[in-house]
Amino acid sequence: MKLCVCLFLVSFSLLAEEGIERWKVEPQVNYFENLIDRKIENIQLQNTDGLGTSLYKLNSKGTLICVFDVDCPMSLKLAPKLKRLEEQFKSIAFKHLLISKQVSKEDVLKVYQKRGFKGELIFDSKDEKAASSLKVKTTCEIFLVDGRGTLIYRGAIDDQYGIGFVKEKATKDYLAEAIGSHLKGELPELRLTSAPGCLVEYKEPKVVHSKITFHKDISRLLQSHCQRCHHDGGVGPFSLIDFEEVRERRKMLKYVVSKKLMPPWFAQGGGPWRDNYNLTDSERKLLLDWIAAGTPEGKKEDAPIPRKFPKKWLMDKPDLVVALDNKVAVKAEGFMKYKNINVKVPTQSDKWVSAVEIRSTNPQVLHHALVFHLGADTSKFRLADTSGVRGFFAGYVPGNQISVYPQGSGKKLDAGTYLRFQLHYTPNGTAVNDQVSIAFKFHDKKPASEIETKSAFNNRFLIPPRTDNYRIEAKHKFLQDGYLVGFSPHAHLRGKAFKYDLVSPDGKRETLVDIPRYDFN
Repeated sequence: MKLCVCLFLVSFSLLAEEGIERWKVEPQVNYFENLIDRKIENIQLQNTDGLGTSLYKLNSKGTLICVFDVDCPMSLKLAPKLKRLEEQFKSIAFKHLLISKQVSKEDVLKVYQKRGFKGELIFDSKDEKAASSLKVKTTCEIFLVDGRGTLIYRGAIDDQYGIGFVKEKATKDYLAEAIGSHLKGELPELRLTSAPGCLVEYKEPKVVHSKITFHKDISRLLQSHCQRCHHDGGVGPFSLIDFEEVRERRKMLKYVVSKKLMPPWFAQGGGPWRDNYNLTDSERKLLLDWIAAGTPEGKKEDAPIPRKFPKKWLMDKPDLVVALDNKVAVKAEGFMKYKNINVKVPTQSDKWVSAVEIRSTNPQVLHHALVFHLGADTSKFRLADTSGVRGFFAGYVPGNQISVYPQGSGKKLDAGTYLRFQLHYTPNGTAVNDQVSIAFKFHDKKPASEIETKSAFNNRFLIPPRTDNYRIEAKHKFLQDGYLVGFSPHAHLRGKAFKYDLVSPDGKRETLVDIPRYDFN
């Protein structure tokens, strides 16, 4: 049996003490159940003048719905922050939603005016329709809704206050960063966080099965899970943007979604995982129910704001772009051996990388690209440096071309180093010339923590003939404490499953991620 090399890459961060606290913030991850990327019903409510008003402002830059309470101590603490946000983001409509019925409107208005808010004060209905439709959790929760009614962000203002703790100052401004990203036409990095405050009680709404339509429901689902690959110029084989495009693919969609082939994600346990775009059971049912109902289009005015897909770089203004000198001739058909190309990085001093992005001019034919850090002295190159088990620096796979390291961390890029690009092409019927480039964002100074990539590999084995499920083990020993921030299981055609276990010095074993069905394709 042919020798097969298995590679287990682990991104590992060694943290300085001042860098640890920010890593403890764990965002909620179930977008669908928390209404992220779903259309919010624009409920009609009353304002302080007793006049009718809407929950959010349509055809605007966006609306911030701030849950308002006069008694919650956490709500009192956050009032100055909200006032400053009103001054900072004047293009955003602010709505302060009162959900308490224990105080009179007159007393509420006095507290509201005392806090100095400029946004509109609105009152929930007697049947608590606003609180129940938003699924409000706490009295300090904030909702950012765009001009078409799509929920962009919900959660906390920042990480300064919590139940049982307070920091001297915030280290992460979740809401301000979310608004800033939205105003630039980008999605926030964090879109769902836990807001501190008093828990909110309301009557659970009666379940009403409204008619599922493309523009109101399915278009937003596709934006969240599919369109990052399936758009013109994307790595996907066809676009899933417009109604007719999606309707024509309904049978294929039904097959790959019901079989859980798409979106591709086969890992179990652990997480939350940044690059997991899988559908939840509720989302899968919504899509299949829509197809079963005959793919109704609905009203075009219910459609979300279209997502923008950059033609160049996802990162904002790269500090350095390095392109391979030669384009790779990808033939129209057949099999291609890996291309290994070295390139020197034109830096005069060591750099600390905060984000790295790899781009191909023809992503439809690039199966993956791995980039290895070889150092500046070519006389010290070793065979191990080019085999894929040492020196890993960055990688590209379809749908994931950028790596943004956690705040306060980075990877070191040596001055004048050589990078080796390992390129795997899969011909798709048309001969093309492809050029691969890599872009970097740098820290201004050395970050508090360093990202290192370690390998656990085993390339000394033979699989006996006609043997199923042949088990191969590889280990890496960590010599100091840190955080695991990413995994990159890699095997070729004979690889069929992976499992990562963390074994502590006392022998306790914990499974971090299990991939029972690994697919090289």
